[in-house]
Amino acid sequence: MKHHYSTISILYNPNSTGKSDEKARALADDLRKAMPNVKLRLRATKHRGHAEAMTYRTALTSRHPLVISVSGDGGYNEVVNGAMHAQRIGRTITVGLVPAGNANDHYANRHRGDFVKRVREADEDQIDLIRLKARRLTRYGHSYIGLGLTPQASEKLNKSKLNLWQEIKIVTSVLLHLKSIKIIVDGQVRSYDSLIFSNVGRMSKVLRVPDHTDDDGKVEVSHLYNRNKLKLIASLVQAALLGLAADDKVSEYKFRTTKQTSVQIDGELIKIGADVDTLISVVPRTLRSIV
Repeated sequence: MKHHYSTISILYNPNSTGKSDEKARALADDLRKAMPNVKLRLRATKHRGHAEAMTYRTALTSRHPLVISVSGDGGYNEVVNGAMHAQRIGRTITVGLVPAGNANDHYANRHRGDFVKRVREADEDQIDLIRLKARRLTRYGHSYIGLGLTPQASEKLNKSKLNLWQEIKIVTSVLLHLKSIKIIVDGQVRSYDSLIFSNVGRMSKVLRVPDHTDDDGKVEVSHLYNRNKLKLIASLVQAALLGLAADDKVSEYKFRTTKQTSVQIDGELIKIGADVDTLISVVPRTLRSIV
């Protein structure tokens, strides 16, 4: 099957630590050689949220564009949300990802085969996404949504390339100031140190989710209840070495916040206000993608 995209846009962050500008230009050259008649644009992002806005606008002005993010999980999260915003009003769009960040969980889990060849042949996957809805807020995650430890540790974890023991060291230091979250589930107040909804089999570079199955309409829920610091550290070390076991697999999960709560969606950090009903659900096979 030959490519059928009305236009291809390559988005990159010129200030990325992952040399995204070099990778984006090299990708553009490769695509032009493989598809000399393709309408291709190379565009740098200028601020947070810019990739999301450009993706949405591209879908409005082009019949069926391919928008490729040369970035890590956070940059790709913006492209995914821009694409889903466009899909909600009936537009057709495909997204792509070439890794150029500190956190590349989605790429590590989803990459299959030569990227340029797959673009030329329109060899797409249709993947599940995780959707968070809280009042008027709707956001999508391609890999995971985390509460508790995850958003508190994310900024430090993504600042540099980490190996297993460096990651454990950083997480351990974050634990000294960790505040558990309290949410209401099925009418009961529950206190967690960490609550993660995962859509991939590996997170944060080394944490594995052995029970994961791609695109099955379910999300894995892994939680650590509030406990003393030594037990929590032991649980995290075990998760890093042996995998983060899923406590449940669900298509949706409802809770109500008790106070303002930080949530990490891939690389995006958001805050949900107090006393807000929140729904996390799986939207099955909803996004066309090439990774």
